[in-house]
Amino acid sequence: MSVINNGGKNGEIRGKLNDEGIDGYDYVPNYCDHKIPKFKYHITFDEKPFYDETLENMRKDNLARIDSVTPFDYHFFKKKYVNYIFTIAARLNLSPMIRYHALYLFDRFCSRHIENCFGTFCTANDGIPDSSSSRDWEKIESNLSRQMTLHIMSCFQICLKTFDCKDILSPGYTARCLKTFGHLYTKDAILKSELKVITTVEFKLWDRENPLVYVETLLAVLCSRCIFLETKMELFYKKCIFVMDYVILNIQDIFNFVLMENFNRTVANIEQLRFNRLLSDWLLWISSVIHIASLTMGYTESQSKDIVNILSTITKTPVNDIEKFSNAILKKIGQLVDE
Repeated sequence: MSVINNGGKNGEIRGKLNDEGIDGYDYVPNYCDHKIPKFKYHITFDEKPFYDETLENMRKDNLARIDSVTPFDYHFFKKKYVNYIFTIAARLNLSPMIRYHALYLFDRFCSRHIENCFGTFCTANDGIPDSSSSRDWEKIESNLSRQMTLHIMSCFQICLKTFDCKDILSPGYTARCLKTFGHLYTKDAILKSELKVITTVEFKLWDRENPLVYVETLLAVLCSRCIFLETKMELFYKKCIFVMDYVILNIQDIFNFVLMENFNRTVANIEQLRFNRLLSDWLLWISSVIHIASLTMGYTESQSKDIVNILSTITKTPVNDIEKFSNAILKKIGQLVDE
């Protein structure tokens, strides 16, 4: 029996890893095998303050994330990297929660790890670049590139432990998986890689923030306020993840539509920091994801309006902003259909 599923019901991978990098991967999602959260449609008077407090904390965290983001974040959110991480997750049959948490953890780790390596390199060379030091840095980059798949697997290992999943990736199992990808590592090297990720990002097990957590939280609030959601909630949830996958895989194109429509600019015309702040506004784009998914559910126009109005109220995001971002997603989807 193969260690890694090479396609079929849990997703498939198209493309191959080669010396040029990770181009050519095509993530094919499937959500049938994963557990759906149990949403509560009727909350008690005593439970309401808990919901309100959770929303308040989410809004504060969202603002803090936007304020604290740097120009060096999100460099590994290019489509080829997201595709690669998601396809590995599909072959391992990992849940959407794990792959989303791993994606953000991997980006944080790589950003800090590269920054640390560059700082050490500059110190060793007295900050004076020459042809010799350039070759040395190319060697460092090459080494980082070779270890990328190992570090991705380490992120999956950590995230599985974070969410208390029973199906953890042991060092031995991880070594067999990596061998399937063409990488030979000892158990000791795998343990060291996991420790490196944890120490580099100063990881905390109680840090469980990722956009899918926001999706589930906002859906939980919607369930308590829209009784009509009760009949098809499982399908609605799966569609939200499907749309979210599409958005995160095409985030730059979607932001280009938003910027061109409203400011006659593109991502290439704005500072990286401004783009990163947009990407950090999870409440905005997650509300749009839920709104788009609701439009495919066959709800009445009045019910769809109720959903977007409630999302606006609980996230403090203007309806107009949610609709603008939603229109950008629809334009990108329309572009794909035309192709």
